[in-house]
Amino acid sequence: MIELRIEEQTAERADERGGFGLVRWVICVLLALILYVLSIGPVAKMTISGNFPLTVYSSMYSPLRAIASNYTPADRFLGWYVGEVWAASFYH
Repeated sequence: MIELRIEEQTAERADERGGFGLVRWVICVLLALILYVLSIGPVAKMTISGNFPLTVYSSMYSPLRAIASNYTPADRFLGWYVGEVWAASFYH
């Protein structure tokens, strides 16, 4: 009887950790995506000043440029964020 209860508790804890593990991964992925999008500003600024290669910038942010070219709100946001917030003259 005691062994059965211990096994049940162990199974419950494993389920709880599994659920929390999934939540943790989802949060990490979302955070990484947000940081990727927001990193375009400082990297554009460094590219303009010559501290970051233009070819690397272009390939690194080509997914964002593709989204922005097909989705006007994303284009407006990136234009504002890079141009106004980071005072970089381009993001394309």
